[in-house]
Amino acid sequence: MGAGALGAYFGASLQKGGHEVTLVARGAHLQALQTRGLTLRFPTGDETVAVRAIADASAAGPADLVFLATKAYSNADAMAAIRPLVTAHCPVMTIQNGVSAPHDLAKAFGAQCVLPATVAIGCGMVEPGVVYGPAAPAKITLGEMDGSMSDRITAIQAAFQESSIPVELRSDVLTFLWQKLVYVAPRSVMLALSRSSVGFLPQVEGALDLFGDLMREYVAVGRAEGAQLDDSLVEGVLAAARGGSAGPARGAGQMPSLQQDAEARKMLEVDEMIGAVVRLGQVHKVPTPIAATLCILLQLQDATNRARVAG
Repeated sequence: MGAGALGAYFGASLQKGGHEVTLVARGAHLQALQTRGLTLRFPTGDETVAVRAIADASAAGPADLVFLATKAYSNADAMAAIRPLVTAHCPVMTIQNGVSAPHDLAKAFGAQCVLPATVAIGCGMVEPGVVYGPAAPAKITLGEMDGSMSDRITAIQAAFQESSIPVELRSDVLTFLWQKLVYVAPRSVMLALSRSSVGFLPQVEGALDLFGDLMREYVAVGRAEGAQLDDSLVEGVLAAARGGSAGPARGAGQMPSLQQDAEARKMLEVDEMIGAVVRLGQVHKVPTPIAATLCILLQLQDATNRARVAG
């Protein structure tokens, strides 16, 4: 569900591994998938795969797994679309950014129907029907909402690994989502607002301090939510930033997806990257003054982009 760059890449990989896959897409991308197939552009060359692509998820037929890869700001529509498919025997696996999606889905379908997951991948859309993929297979980290090592996630792991997609199972997957958020989101927000790259942070007085303090706000809120977050996570990211080379960041795995969307003047995942941290901070009475300020600035940018898209 949401066969953009990520959904199309993983769907095609599963299909090549011998599994029956349906891609749900829209617009020119859907038309291209239906008429020309999906072209995967790898560093080693292009590969075109004939795929089954539809516009309406309810037309997919009986399914074993719903793989949710839409932008999380589209979840209201996405949840309505997949509702006919999702059961305890056909769970929804979300690889969306942030930490809120699994909980939102659990409220809609029940925790027993939701599988939290995440992936680190350099992948993007070149044009309708054409996706650039990573140089090496991207690993998915997957778990159950209750932390159990169930038969179904073991079966999913086997199916994906048959398709050359490595899957790590974790009992602490919700903590892992917070770890990824701390690692990815503060950087993404700062770079989306500044149109810069990590390597420039040491060159501007106070920038690294701001970066570190922002990450610490995320850590404090995550701990209040029950995530096991170590201070070394922040120090490790800062150390890498201090040693980074300054220069433009372009291409797969180089520019954060939030920054790509900002520079392309698209809708932004504000809540997923920073808004939820501010909101949860208020719930737990954890101060987030830096995150709150940057969230407002990102919301202004998003409002401008949405007005431009609508116009």
